[in-house]
Amino acid sequence: MFHLKSLSDMKERLHPHQFIRMVISSLTGDTEFDNKVYFVGGCVRDELLNLPIKDIDILVDLPNGGKLLAEYLCTYYQMLTTVSTHIP
Repeated sequence: MFHLKSLSDMKERLHPHQFIRMVISSLTGDTEFDNKVYFVGGCVRDELLNLPIKDIDILVDLPNGGKLLAEYLCTYYQMLTTVSTHIP
């Protein structure tokens, strides 16, 4: 897990795809999604052509992987939000 200040610093130093990949990896490490999440589509093309990335398409190499990842991230985010609002 990242401290918000360090996360903000990393976001400014890293290329957008590196930052997003790092965040996804930190959230999915040691889960069924570990090493199963890939960037696909226009963001890959834009990165290869050194163009600004406008959106990111993600493929999850599991049956119903996209839905499962979305549900996992929603649950994780809700848990994180609940915990962070109760920390003085």
